[in-house]
Amino acid sequence: MSRNIFDFDKRMKVNLKYNYYFSRWYRIHRIYFLSLVYQGRKLYAFNFLQQLKFELKLREDIDPYWIFLISMLKLIPEITLFPKKLGGRIQGVPLPILEWKQYTFIIKWTLRLLRLKFRKISLTALVDLFIDTLGNKGDAIEKKLLLYQTGIDNRHLLRFFKR
Repeated sequence: MSRNIFDFDKRMKVNLKYNYYFSRWYRIHRIYFLSLVYQGRKLYAFNFLQQLKFELKLREDIDPYWIFLISMLKLIPEITLFPKKLGGRIQGVPLPILEWKQYTFIIKWTLRLLRLKFRKISLTALVDLFIDTLGNKGDAIEKKLLLYQTGIDNRHLLRFFKR
């Protein structure tokens, strides 16, 4: 009897890491799905995510859920630039953001990046973005690095910001 309890405890320890990543995947996936819904077109968003899963499976040998999760986790920033007007110019003051805000921030960021480049969200462009992010290259990684570089340059402005 004690052997079964030990096996159960061992399985629970292994599943804790999986549950942590699954909960993060679920949050990101849900926000991504809701951001794709445009004027009540849920079926369009559902079909788009299914096609995205299929295309990721065709391009890579890894599970498409893991590709989605890893690429999103690589893109999540720890800071954001809060606009502050100083001397007639608007400067970005680097401030940390909460975990739930990070998810919405990165999803809006990637969708805006795709819309600026192609005027609408293309399936192939989104697949390319995810695969480029896995290899630490592409526009989204450059944008994150630019955000961090601007935050480092403007960290002296923290003294002007009062909460």
